[in-house]
Amino acid sequence: MVIDKAIEDNDVLTLENGITIKVIDTKGHSAGSLSFLWIEEGELFTGDSIPVSGDLPIYVSAADSIETLRKILSLNGVKRYLSAWDDICDKKTGKEKIERSLEFLMLIDNTVKDVLADQVDGDMEGTFAKVCTILDVGRFVQNPLFKTSIYANIRERMHKTPAFFIISTKKGDASKRNQYEEYLERVKPIVEKYGGEYIVRSERVISFSESWKPDRVIVIKFASKEHVFKWLSSPEYKEIMQLRTDSVESDGVIVEEEGNI
Repeated sequence: MVIDKAIEDNDVLTLENGITIKVIDTKGHSAGSLSFLWIEEGELFTGDSIPVSGDLPIYVSAADSIETLRKILSLNGVKRYLSAWDDICDKKTGKEKIERSLEFLMLIDNTVKDVLADQVDGDMEGTFAKVCTILDVGRFVQNPLFKTSIYANIRERMHKTPAFFIISTKKGDASKRNQYEEYLERVKPIVEKYGGEYIVRSERVISFSESWKPDRVIVIKFASKEHVFKWLSSPEYKEIMQLRTDSVESDGVIVEEEGNI
């Protein structure tokens, strides 16, 4: 078989008049999972990317699966969801199911995080057993697909180094204060969409340096430095970035968390 074209995320394919398909990267269930949006009809074919809440979760990357669900929730133009796992759903019902699925995957991931926090030996089998006990999912324990999924959480949590994005700003032209206020309002949901958590967002700053006297300091925690870069390079952030660069002076750094300090 000859491959004419390798499709990628955000490709738009015109199959015939009235059938225009947008390709969406929805990896997580498998490394190359794709979904397809029939633009004219608003129908999103999600394949295996949306797990059924409470049912057997199957994925090779917990982080990618969680990000995929957030991505699907944020898509515009979707009227119906067509999943391999579930019935066809309208927009309202589909979003409710995706939100429940996201809560379910977050529950699994947070449980793994908590169990690992109490362990020092990195015993994956022991971690798996404790997670299953806490989640009360005995019916899935012997299923190899379920074990693969939870092991994905464990591996990612064991090797994930949180990163902090720290930025300081100094007020610029007073006439552009409203521009910066607009930036602050619009950036928060984008940060949260990409997994960021605000630790500090304050103008109550005491400086001990003559050369560095910021008016505002912001500290945002991400799961890893890769998540920081993904946020900074996202189309949503690029769209509003100039609001900040035009209105304030700023300096920023990325700091990875260091253990055993």
